[in-house]
Amino acid sequence: GMAYTCLGQRADYPMPDAPDHDVRTYVVMDRVSGLTWQRYASRRGIQTWEDANSLCQGLAEPFASGYRDWRLPTKIELESILSEVPSVGGERPQLLQWDPLLSSESDVVWTRSPVAMKDPAAFGDLYWGLIRTSGASVPFSASERGHVLCVRNDPGGPALNRTYRHEERYVADATTVTDRPTGMIWHNAPDGISRRFAEATTVCDQNGFRLPTRKELLTLVDPTRSDPAIDLQTFPQVRPLSYWSRTQHKGVTEEWWVTDFAQGATRTASASESHMVICVRQGT
Repeated sequence: GMAYTCLGQRADYPMPDAPDHDVRTYVVMDRVSGLTWQRYASRRGIQTWEDANSLCQGLAEPFASGYRDWRLPTKIELESILSEVPSVGGERPQLLQWDPLLSSESDVVWTRSPVAMKDPAAFGDLYWGLIRTSGASVPFSASERGHVLCVRNDPGGPALNRTYRHEERYVADATTVTDRPTGMIWHNAPDGISRRFAEATTVCDQNGFRLPTRKELLTLVDPTRSDPAIDLQTFPQVRPLSYWSRTQHKGVTEEWWVTDFAQGATRTASASESHMVICVRQGT
């Protein structure tokens, strides 16, 4: 696929299930990623992608909290604050780790990440967005109108958000790949067999690994590439197909999240479907 360079397109930080936040009047500071978020979506309502981009760059007080370096988040940055805690009972599942007051005017929450395609001219400008009602990552046309939640890098925070050179990021041996910034160890010998959810879980558990969470799996996605959207030098066996995560769809007992490595989209899948498997364990 096409490649472009852009700050923060890959996660340089772990993806724990439980958030570690400092919630203030107008901002939320994420101690894991070092990112500072707007606490609430823009009061100016839903925007096209261009207008969303401009709105973040010119964020007004008091919402800017004195900072002048706000921007739209990348795909993985927005995915990193998805809530993984299943909702109880029939209440509306909370999309993000806090409630940014997203209205029902639009089902799109914008990111700044363009969708990598073999033939961009055929589709016009597509950007990644999250679906407000489910948290799925889906390509949207730039002319759609979506919610705006701006972010900035805290220079004093743990996320350096630098571009790791390939040899700095990954340490590979015969069967595993260690991703230094996230601390995750991936089993680098997927056998290329698609499996139902229960069998996928067993295969990983037998080898001392486990299925990754939705967010852990998304750290492997390189949105600057397509077919597959991954660093093939490190993960040559990964194919442009859907891979299981162990994150259950909120409120739906027999559905789990999968990531499609053709481009990096996510959706939920029934446990009886067959999908590909890559296993992980947390490094020390």
